Amino acid sequence: MSAVPLDEVSFGKPPPAIDVAECVLFLSGSTSPLGPDDRATYLSPDGAEEINTRFRVTRERIEEVLTQRTIVNSRDMILKIKRPDFLGDSMWDFRHENKKLTAKVADSQWLEKFRQGEIRLSPGDALDVAIERGMSWGGWCPRGGWAEDFPDQPGLLNKYPNLRETPVSQPEQRTEWNVRDSDAILIIADRQGLTVSKGTRRAREWADHYGKPLLVIDVSRPDAAAQIAEWLRVQRTRFGAHMTLGVGGPRESEAPGIYTSTRLVMASVLDRGSGGQL
Repeated sequence: MSAVPLDEVSFGKPPPAIDVAECVLFLSGSTSPLGPDDRATYLSPDGAEEINTRFRVTRERIEEVLTQRTIVNSRDMILKIKRPDFLGDSMWDFRHENKKLTAKVADSQWLEKFRQGEIRLSPGDALDVAIERGMSWGGWCPRGGWAEDFPDQPGLLNKYPNLRETPVSQPEQRTEWNVRDSDAILIIADRQGLTVSKGTRRAREWADHYGKPLLVIDVSRPDAAAQIAEWLRVQRTRFGAHMTLGVGGPRESEAPGIYTSTRLVMASVLDRGSGGQL
């Protein structure tokens, strides 16, 4: 084998991880009907390669590998008690607005006080309950974990150690790769739009470049959550329940108050049942 000078080698960008995962899942499904004595061969201009027909992988395993971390988001809600569990540790029936909810009470100390009669409740009473929602997420950050509010290394990685670093410290590549690896892009801005944020304008340009569905929403609109939820419903119909959503927008220094406004509108969106992998 002869050596090839590095200046004659062209290195392309690695394919998005989600594309590789889908190909692996497709390959596993394609060979699943084969018997133990059957063989499969992959033919290409470079030759033929035998495929391991005993290789199997599930979508759940693929999702586990692609997900870097799980966030738990707690939100206070007022629930009406429909049927408390007076004796054991089984499920309680609650009602929130017009929806029926069934859940266990996780606070063991509170439960013990309830069973001892120190806390008295009956159907119809109201409780402040922390509803915990699990949401998977992943993505890229600049090398060294730089962010406006985490300027010194390890930066974001100190708080989110499972983020993946891009090869360079400039945030532009982070923006491109997060757009590239997403199925659809949601940009949340305020009344000033994208004029205040060069990085967010670049995200919109990368979404156009990669042909990603894009929604730019003014978070101050009264119907912002409803618009996002409906758009997400359409995208999930297109990409499936395991779609990956990229979310971006101006920094807090570029649009003061955007952080709190975005948290509130996204909580409302999730309440409408449009959550997914972020």
